[in-house]
Amino acid sequence: MTTLFVVAALALALGVWRLVGAGGERPAPPGPGTGLELTAHNSDPACEKARTERCALRLARDPHQAYSAPGNAAGRVWNSDRLATECVITDGRRVRDRTGAISVRWYRVTSLDGAEGWLPGVHTRNVEQVPLCPSGE
Repeated sequence: MTTLFVVAALALALGVWRLVGAGGERPAPPGPGTGLELTAHNSDPACEKARTERCALRLARDPHQAYSAPGNAAGRVWNSDRLATECVITDGRRVRDRTGAISVRWYRVTSLDGAEGWLPGVHTRNVEQVPLCPSGE
């Protein structure tokens, strides 16, 4: 329940900031859990709008384990879902998408329905500056 409250508060804060605007100045990057977002991206054209099980992208429990391992699922997201982003690591397990893009970057995220986990960099087209996670995450 606390996670849902935090996600809702983050979404509200980001919405207000976007409505009010930054007054021409870009604020300093927020700290963990304070409003950074990214968008999930599924490279399969058939999954651009489909919210089916086949088109779901997995959130992993551990970015250093095999992405598809049965016990490494923390939740699901779909193409174009906005995710609250806490931080990024640059030494996770290498993941390749269907287009051949490869990444070892993993983002610690929370979905709008409260699922918390790690999204591989190949499943986003992130352009936001996301802080590095503290060592040991």
